[in-house]
Amino acid sequence: MPKWAEHAPSYFWKAADEFERVNGATYREIEIALPRELTPDQRRELVEDFVKKEIGEKHACQWAIHTPRAALEGEEQPHAHIMYSERTRDGIDRDPEQYFKRYNAKASERGGCRKDSAGTEERLQATRKLWADLQNAHLERHGHDARVDHRTLDAQGLDRNPETHLGAIGVSKLTNQDREILLEHRAAETERVKAADHVEVREYLCGAVDGVRRNQELEREKLERAAVRKLEEMEKMQELDRSHKNKDRGVSR
Repeated sequence: MPKWAEHAPSYFWKAADEFERVNGATYREIEIALPRELTPDQRRELVEDFVKKEIGEKHACQWAIHTPRAALEGEEQPHAHIMYSERTRDGIDRDPEQYFKRYNAKASERGGCRKDSAGTEERLQATRKLWADLQNAHLERHGHDARVDHRTLDAQGLDRNPETHLGAIGVSKLTNQDREILLEHRAAETERVKAADHVEVREYLCGAVDGVRRNQELEREKLERAAVRKLEEMEKMQELDRSHKNKDRGVSR
């Protein structure tokens, strides 16, 4: 936060609502789902790591972690909300009103903070990749095998449809039978993915074993051919030796 909002971050967002230009975004929000495998303290470390790398000291920001119960499964559904201003901090002291004025490229101290809009497809994908990479790094650090992938199912080569997000209101409208069907479908899909991964690993390992066996067979064939050539050479040498001995004795063949 800038100095004038360090004591109360809410003051910053009120100033953004009041002084940001009418057609400008007062803030951007990133909402990220946190892994259940991590403890609350580990999730906090993960969020702090992400905020440090994605936003750093460039933008005023504020974040919070929520851990409600999933409407369908009833398990923890931890996630974080990260709010940040597009206005880029440049070290120049500005009051709240000047902070949100139009940027002055020729005399930056006279205008507001420069805006850095992240509303592009490229920036979105870069943010999603960073989040996936950091999440996987933290999961690995704490000894978990689970991994995430920011790409679409099609891009990952997975032959399945994504679930439809129902939300708390949508789930509340489901009958008990509908809930059971959805949970059974989710469990079956999870097992199918695990089975597919198992088959893929097994095929890889079988291929690796077959490769080793083939190399061993080639090496054995190579040694056998070398041994045959050696025997043939020895037989020729013996034949020549006998021929020389017979000549010495005056024996013709």
